[in-house]
Amino acid sequence: MISTEQRGQRYVLFLYRFRYPLLVLAAFLGGLAFWTAGSIELKTRIQDMLPEGNPIVASYNEIGDKFTTSSILLTVEQGSREEMAEAADILAGLLKNDPQLSGDLLAVRTRIDQDFLIENGFLLSEQDDIEDYRTLTEDTNLLPFLTALNDSLESSWLDEGGEDVVSPSDEQELLDSFNQLENFTKEFRFWIEGQETEAEAAAERLIDALFVGDAYFFSPDYEMLIIQVSPDFSIDERQRLSRVMTRIREHTASMTAQYPHMIFGASGDIAQEADEETALGADALYPPLAALAVILILFYFSLNSMRSIFFALIALGMGILFDLGLIGATLKELNMITSSFGALLVGLGIDFGIHLITRYDDSLQDGHDPVAAMALTLQQTAAPVAIGGITTAMAFYALCFSKTLGFVQFGFVAGSGIILILLSMFTILPLFLLSFGKKSSQGKTKQKIRAGQGDVLVQRRRPKLEFAFLAAWGRALQGKAGSFALVLALTATLVSAVLLPRLSYDYDMRRIGPQNTPSKATEDRIIDAYQLTPFPSFLAVNDLEEARDLTETIRREKSVSSVSSPTDYLPSTQEQKELLAALGEWHENHTTQEIKQITDKDMNFLMDEVQRLEWNVIEIADITSVNLGENSRIVGKRDAMVHEIMGAESGKPGREVFQNLISTLKRPGASERTEALNTAFADALSQRIDRMTAVQKPLSIADLPDFIKDERISREEESFLITIYPTDILTTEKGMFHFDDKMTRIDPRITGTISLSLALSKEILNETRVAASSVLLVVTILLFITFLSLKKTLLAMANLFLGILWMCGFYTLFGELNLVNILAIPLIIGIGIDYNVHILHGLKHEKSVEAVMASSGKAILLSALTTMIGFGSLALLGTFRGIATLGILLFLGTLTALIASLTLMPVVVTWINKKTTLSGEKS
Repeated sequence: MISTEQRGQRYVLFLYRFRYPLLVLAAFLGGLAFWTAGSIELKTRIQDMLPEGNPIVASYNEIGDKFTTSSILLTVEQGSREEMAEAADILAGLLKNDPQLSGDLLAVRTRIDQDFLIENGFLLSEQDDIEDYRTLTEDTNLLPFLTALNDSLESSWLDEGGEDVVSPSDEQELLDSFNQLENFTKEFRFWIEGQETEAEAAAERLIDALFVGDAYFFSPDYEMLIIQVSPDFSIDERQRLSRVMTRIREHTASMTAQYPHMIFGASGDIAQEADEETALGADALYPPLAALAVILILFYFSLNSMRSIFFALIALGMGILFDLGLIGATLKELNMITSSFGALLVGLGIDFGIHLITRYDDSLQDGHDPVAAMALTLQQTAAPVAIGGITTAMAFYALCFSKTLGFVQFGFVAGSGIILILLSMFTILPLFLLSFGKKSSQGKTKQKIRAGQGDVLVQRRRPKLEFAFLAAWGRALQGKAGSFALVLALTATLVSAVLLPRLSYDYDMRRIGPQNTPSKATEDRIIDAYQLTPFPSFLAVNDLEEARDLTETIRREKSVSSVSSPTDYLPSTQEQKELLAALGEWHENHTTQEIKQITDKDMNFLMDEVQRLEWNVIEIADITSVNLGENSRIVGKRDAMVHEIMGAESGKPGREVFQNLISTLKRPGASERTEALNTAFADALSQRIDRMTAVQKPLSIADLPDFIKDERISREEESFLITIYPTDILTTEKGMFHFDDKMTRIDPRITGTISLSLALSKEILNETRVAASSVLLVVTILLFITFLSLKKTLLAMANLFLGILWMCGFYTLFGELNLVNILAIPLIIGIGIDYNVHILHGLKHEKSVEAVMASSGKAILLSALTTMIGFGSLALLGTFRGIATLGILLFLGTLTALIASLTLMPVVVTWINKKTTLSGEKS
């Protein structure tokens, strides 16, 4: 029967005999893997990582098949209203007319469809609103109109309605009224100041300000304007997505050059996906490269032969390349979890090479020829290295039994990577060492120095870390230092147990992505300006009446900022019938009012009514603050329009829109210009009423603007989309759960980014418990098979548990767990057990702990350092916050596992050996 030693010798002889053909074969396989890896795509969609049967995913995918739910929100900021509107129109024109974006954009909207609202605005109103409009326009002259406007405000908001403003939709309705008043006073003032020369045009703008509202999508404080861009492609089309966002940002950059004092931003899911894809690409590339560079420096000062180090890195790179080729041939994608595999494999995979080249160089220095040195190396290291690698790989593969696709893919990618690197280290590394390695390894270099008359060739030793302290450490642990180490370990355990209850889990996926991207910065500004989250939820229904009922129910929720529904433009048949009757009667009885002359007394009354508008705005904001609070958008809008009001005192000045108009009305010539405006206004308002009340037929889907039909009604007109924008309540985790719970109770079909992220976070938290249990079981079984000793298996597992406890306890000082870094818990089981395996395997062949630390300690310490460097590169260079925190947690876990292995394990083994010896002597 052939012994293990003979098998190793035959294997080495085989490698040596066919080393060059085998190297050619390895190069061919590497080229094939490189070609296959070219098909890998980076994906960051949440639904791609959830189980296919998840109802939230099913609802989201069904909506995605029927509607365009993706969006790009472009912002124009920090200019005057006129400048921002002008810049928005220019930018929209650039996008619409860009041949490079032809066929990519479904719609670019900078303003509302005013013509549709003028033609059908009254038909979209409530019955009570029609009565209010009729009273308001009973006399179309300016002064009676302003008087009626104040009466309407007081009747609607002060006498009975102000305290009923409780939901964000109520708040938005009142906010729209304040915006209309501000625009009305602004246009009035512009006319008196002479900024408009045509009275008819000024009158039309005054009427539009009150009856149509803002033409552009301004924020309440008029500091931001949003351009809504609807892409004509799916978010899955990654290359198209990146190309479109690159081109759009080129246009926003050109706008910045044209308007240097203004800001142009981009947000929405398309912009965010483009930024995240860029970040994922960087995280998959730069951390592994940085880790390799630092590891190379460490090896330079730690190992004898730089050539051996270089060959180990080649073998590592080939193993990772084979893994990439496998991914390209099977999964064909990387996600936000699997993108970190490169740095992880660098840190873990190089460990195998360290053990091999350390023993190989030692054997060469002992005088063995390369073939004999390699055979001896494999005889001494193959078993523990293979056991450690297979154990780690099995720990990763255990994740493949998860129901979460992200876990499954990560387990497959990382487990296969470990196996492929292990194979590479046992084949490609020996091939290079046998083919191109040195005959001996002395760690010396030659250097010429100038001495006297000529150059003298001298030997210069490369500075080298000998790690001699490890043997001394092993010797010390057998004495008093061992007791001190036990006390420190007990203290660390107690502190970790105290800290452990503070370990929390962050469900918010938005906090695991890259935090410093342009789209994230724009998103934060949108939330501040509009107090809504630019990532909506969706609900698709097949019945208009159901959509109407659900829209009103959702709109009443305090966590909902706004709701967009096709039913906003399609009142019920009965409502339209009643409205048409009321409008027909109004149209038939409407008469043109006599245009009245404006006297000086009328000018005073007019200024009084403007002052009354200001008082009403102030009082309405005060009343609504009872329910909405002092930080509501209404109070903020009031302070911006007038000035900050703190009790009986004034604070920060506002735009003083009413006082500015009053001051303008006092100017010389103001009376004459007001007279001219009144004439145009009375006539234009009368004509507008005739036009808006002349509607003859109810609205149907065919009458709706194109953007409504394209975005909210399916092509077959059998499904209708409700879009729900949450308030800024989503900035807190509690708010996320509250919103998701409310939406689920209203209709479990409601889906979107928030629902998907919470579902994924919950799924991964649950799956982590299962995965950790599976990994523990697999590792325990493998250890028992390896050692055939229950005592050694339990010793190794207990030591591992302590390391994990320390990791979890002390990590509370750094942050929270999340759906990415929670992977560290099952992973560190597979990683940390290796060090215990090497210690126990060393004790099998060495006579003392000191000897084990001297022979295996260097390789274990170097392995741990390289692993920590790999994880540290993620922590320092990872742009995805989740990946960076994964690096921190794994770095900490590797450190605690190393400390437990190099301190507790030798101390406990020494104690057991002493006890066994004493028992034997007594016997």
